[in-house]
Amino acid sequence: MSAERAAFRASSASGDLFIALQDAQAKARLSAECAPALVNLIHPSAVVSPSAVLSRNIFVGAFAFVNMDARVADGVVVNSRAAIEHDNEIGECVFLGTGATLSGHVHIGSFTMVGAGVTIKPGTRVAGGVTLGAGAVVVRDVTEPGVYVGNPAELLGAGR
Repeated sequence: MSAERAAFRASSASGDLFIALQDAQAKARLSAECAPALVNLIHPSAVVSPSAVLSRNIFVGAFAFVNMDARVADGVVVNSRAAIEHDNEIGECVFLGTGATLSGHVHIGSFTMVGAGVTIKPGTRVAGGVTLGAGAVVVRDVTEPGVYVGNPAELLGAGR
């Protein structure tokens, strides 16, 4: 039995698992050996508030933040230096690019892609199926699926 498998079995007795593996081959072996189980991978330099509610199969990258009372659904990727501030709700299968910042009380729908360096202002709602281009600044609710870019973020191709 590999060392990664032994660590998984010892940690999974409580039902929750947080693993930080630097080696890609070790990650692949762990995934293959534990295929039916969903795990959270949180980098050791990431900060996750004890009051944050994380579902399963979540990746939190280096120097990322998940702050107090944030609720994160299944399959979310929080890349390096991204920040989920207080009281946010993140839907399933959301991708947060490097350096993305979600201010407080933000709601992100499922299957949304938030590009690198995106800023979402407090109290904003983003519908599911939306793509926010790199560097976009969302200052009002995004209610329909599409690709949004710019500062302030606007639907790509709208009015042109």
